[in-house]
Parts: sequence; structure tokens; C-alpha cells
Amino acid sequence: MWTAFGTGNEYYIGARHVMGSTKISLHQSGICRVALTEKHFNALPGDGLTQPPDRAMVKWKRPPTPDVGAAHVASIIFPTEFLRLAEPQGTRKKPLIIFGAAPPRQSCRDRLFLLTREPRYT
Repeated sequence: MWTAFGTGNEYYIGARHVMGSTKISLHQSGICRVALTEKHFNALPGDGLTQPPDRAMVKWKRPPTPDVGAAHVASIIFPTEFLRLAEPQGTRKKPLIIFGAAPPRQSCRDRLFLLTREPRYT
């Protein structure tokens, strides 16, 4: 399962089982990253592992947020061959959006992460 949440003008995306060590960050500055969390990065030497020169494994500059419309920031792609677990169940406090599987040998691709300046109702 994946999770996505915002804090102020920062947005974070990650697979729940690795959120404590790796996450995708969409920053107000326009810099986006796939990076080790600071806690995980700092724990590497204690685990006998070498720290890489940067916590970020991938960095990119997102397109500017337009006044009209939206800018595509990130996509998550789910290859059908890897969808093997039972369908997860949400709760009232933690609702889930369930996406159907793609046909065999294809993948689900959803542009879920868009930035816009338009009002919510549009």
C-alpha cells in the first residue's frame, strides 16, 4: 500500500512498508526527490553500511504550477505482475482509494500528483 500526505506546502509519497527509510518529497521550492529519510541515512554507519554522498537517489525540478490547469508532478506505475496481495481494506479514519488491476502484462498508471492554483471545485 502507498501513502501520500502534505505538511504545509510540502508533499510526501511513499510505499507504507518503506516510508521509514525512503520517501518521495515534492517541495514548495520546486525540487522533488526520492531520498532516504534523515533517520535512516544517519543510521547507516551504525549498521556497518557506507553513507552515500547525498540522501537523494533521484532529484528533479517540477514544472511551474500554472495559473489555469495543472502541472503533472509524479506518477506511480503498478505492473500487474506485482499485484499479488489481497485487496486492502480501509477504515473510516484511513480511507483507501482502490485501483483495479491492468490487463496481464500491462500496468496501472495514474497521474495522481498534480499541482494547480485553481479552486477545489474546479
